[in-house]
Amino acid sequence: DADALTERGAVAALLPRLGEAPRPTEQALGAFARLAAASLTARDAVVAGGAARAALERVSVQDACQPSPGTQKMAAFLRAVCDWEVPPDLGDTGAKLVNALAVLSTSNEHTVLLDALTALARLDFRDEERLLPVLKHGLFERLLFLLEQPSAEVCVAAARAARKAAFDSVFGMQAFLLQEPALALRELLGREEPEAQREACALLADVLAAGGPHPQGGGGA
Repeated sequence: DADALTERGAVAALLPRLGEAPRPTEQALGAFARLAAASLTARDAVVAGGAARAALERVSVQDACQPSPGTQKMAAFLRAVCDWEVPPDLGDTGAKLVNALAVLSTSNEHTVLLDALTALARLDFRDEERLLPVLKHGLFERLLFLLEQPSAEVCVAAARAARKAAFDSVFGMQAFLLQEPALALRELLGREEPEAQREACALLADVLAAGGPHPQGGGGA
């Protein structure tokens, strides 16, 4: 199983493939994603073994808008690393992770976008240094745009990411409210899907608690 594979040195064996060439990189990222998604113990072993750090240093995601197979694998790997109740211990690599996810959140490819948003919603943003990539890449503006998109799945994922990035710190909250989220919140509140409505109410409660505006018109909370 995954725990046994990590104990036998699977992470160290795969690391040299990252950045070697497109196909070996894709294979390594796919393997790391499967390991990290299998169990929390395996995820921690993948991170401790340097896979996340190496991937963030060697694999570019600058083609996120029209992602290559390598970028798609990278997004899946980062989601697998982050999508646990316990956030990954990435140390000084945390800012690079947020930077990569902020870039990936600009993707027009559905799966890459969802992977990035899901990962962002799991991170700890109480360290304000992690918010610098968020501001650099206009992530809050992007998330508000996504709240108004037709896909309920995207709206829900964007709302969860917004709540986490914006309301883990006072700095994040202030930066989010500067984007004037009332219109996007009104659109989200007006959706018919129960999950979207739940996320809309949760996000609205956070905004109101922070002293933000109450969206007028549209659906009701």
